[in-house]
Amino acid sequence: MTEIEDLLDKARKLKDDENFDEALKISENLILNYPENETIKKFHIDLLFAYGYHLNDQYIEGYERATEIFGKIIEIEPENYRAIYNKGIAFFYMEEMEQALKFFSRAIELKPDYKFPYYNMGLIHESIGNFHEALSYYDKALEIDPNFLYALHAKDDVKKQIRMLNIPKPEPKIDISKLKEIIEVSKRVRISLIQEILNLKPNDIDVILDWCKKFQFEIDGDFLIINKDNVPELIKSLESIYF
Repeated sequence: MTEIEDLLDKARKLKDDENFDEALKISENLILNYPENETIKKFHIDLLFAYGYHLNDQYIEGYERATEIFGKIIEIEPENYRAIYNKGIAFFYMEEMEQALKFFSRAIELKPDYKFPYYNMGLIHESIGNFHEALSYYDKALEIDPNFLYALHAKDDVKKQIRMLNIPKPEPKIDISKLKEIIEVSKRVRISLIQEILNLKPNDIDVILDWCKKFQFEIDGDFLIINKDNVPELIKSLESIYF
């Protein structure tokens, strides 16, 4: 164990001196020879994080290498949300926003109360003019931490832009999953329920009449009578409109 401790001590000193590549050579060799040693594994992951943070610094700009370093952590711990998030940050700095969003989303899947990915997703949407979308992500970050200063300032800024540019609030997204479930299992559905799910006005019957013509449905008072043979075609039509 003395040899391991000596090598770890040497690697720690190299890490403290920011000589990360040399420290990594020692650490990777130790991991290779002692894969079950938890002390080595912990040091190796801590070293990779320190190196990745160093590379992601905007004065260093080692972003491409940072994606590799955080990727090494993910290889060891596939659900390490911090490594996944920081790999996203590297892509963010390289302006590869699609990749950044992918990694931020994955970090949120693993840890829904992690405020930083929401904030950065807000920055991305703000940068491409999706101001209301950006606002929703800042709000999510602030639900987790109401005192998150970066998100507070970003939210104020984006609200000013919305007011200044007089950007209208987008139409609410319609979730048709419940309607699909109802139509698939029912022979008759109350028309008012369909209108409510699709955000139609009570007197807006044109959509229902169109369904009757296209899919051989019938209206019986307040109910739509479903032709089960044509339900798959209706669902395809709904998905093409609302997805």
